[in-house]
Amino acid sequence: MHAKHRQPSCRGTSVPAARQAADAKLAARIRTVHRASDGTYGVPRITAELRENGEVVNHKRVARIMQTIGPAGLRLRCRHRTTVPDPAAAKVPDLIGRDFTAGQAIAKCVGDITCLPLAGGKFRYLVDWDEERYIVASSVDTSVDEQDDASPSPT
Repeated sequence: MHAKHRQPSCRGTSVPAARQAADAKLAARIRTVHRASDGTYGVPRITAELRENGEVVNHKRVARIMQTIGPAGLRLRCRHRTTVPDPAAAKVPDLIGRDFTAGQAIAKCVGDITCLPLAGGKFRYLVDWDEERYIVASSVDTSVDEQDDASPSPT
């Protein structure tokens, strides 16, 4: 920042020094809220807590200061990995060379299968594909799961 753009604040200090002082005060309040939550609150909750206490603060500023001083919120959500690739399996060839443009209708069809876990260890498989820029979605038959449930158990 050029010197000609710096303007003194009302208290006689420069704007960057005033901002650093305000950030230091806010950092102390962030640490207090974070400790009070036993280290579980992240940026959104700390921002909400500060606003409830009358602080006028933006979540981006809280995130910037938290990144500087170090505390982070507790992450309870686990990522579910539905597909574990076999490292020994052969790679599927790219038959269209990542070129999804087509000169005529239904010349190239692209699809996807999504696996959604359900209660009881079952899964729902969803299929979608693109035909002429329309997304068509349907559910795949789960008879494999039903056959597993219907099979007699060895006793």
